[in-house]
Amino acid sequence: MAFTGDGELGFDSGESAKADTKPQSGRSSSRGKKGTVARRNVGLIVLFVAVLLGVPVFLTAVAAVLVWHYYPAAPAPVVPTGPPKLEVSKDPTRSGAYRNIQLALRNAKMGSVIELWDDIHEENVIVEPSRGQTSVTIQAAPGKEILWRSSSPEDKQPILRLVKAADFKLKGKGIILDGTIDNNRRVKDLVMISLDSAGLTVEGLQFKKFGNSAVLIMNAAGSAEQPIRLQHLVTFTEKNEKPRAAIYFDANLKVTPPINNHIEIIDCNFHGFDAQKAVQTKDAKVIDKDVRWPGKK
Repeated sequence: MAFTGDGELGFDSGESAKADTKPQSGRSSSRGKKGTVARRNVGLIVLFVAVLLGVPVFLTAVAAVLVWHYYPAAPAPVVPTGPPKLEVSKDPTRSGAYRNIQLALRNAKMGSVIELWDDIHEENVIVEPSRGQTSVTIQAAPGKEILWRSSSPEDKQPILRLVKAADFKLKGKGIILDGTIDNNRRVKDLVMISLDSAGLTVEGLQFKKFGNSAVLIMNAAGSAEQPIRLQHLVTFTEKNEKPRAAIYFDANLKVTPPINNHIEIIDCNFHGFDAQKAVQTKDAKVIDKDVRWPGKK
């Protein structure tokens, strides 16, 4: 303290500063500590909540990984599409159809099915490797009845010629081969089979109006495992028609194979032929022992 010039008591600046820097009261300090504790508690609560939320997510992820590892999903089933199908028709409303069988053969893939849609089909077809795929099936479209005739005026040209036609199949249900050329002439041999043709099958086909034979087989051979099969064939002949046989075997010994072999004729119905004469050979030398048909001697 100091006395002023007026005789009054006063304080010097030093004492005033000391008064300003005195420590705060205990109440103020207590409030600071409580604030720090509160903030710490909030942090712990947030951390606890985060852990509670994170644990289920983590466990779910672990479970998903375990299920995927030990119980992988089954592959999706493969839906069979079947062999590619080609339609043959001259009807302009049938989009994508081929106008003839020969063109369809050029575009066919192994296992293709060629369906005939026109009630009357006129074409001479050659099935051989140089002209397209041989491992195909020709058949009538569902519910159709097809009359298949020659488009050639030449009676020596078969309606269907099969050369090295391995695995070729003609499902003849609903198909009739008609050899009529005009009022006086007939196709001599409606079908001709030649050379190595393992697995070739003609079944259910009907034949009419042929000059010499429904089927001529010449220098043709299947194999022991895949013989050539002619089965459930039906021929029709009238009294005034004099073909030599329903099925006729011939051979040129200078050609390979030199004789016919591994051929089976099964359950056919040859109307108009004597049972012992329906299948004939040029002579015994043109067939081997593995050519079989009912009643063969």
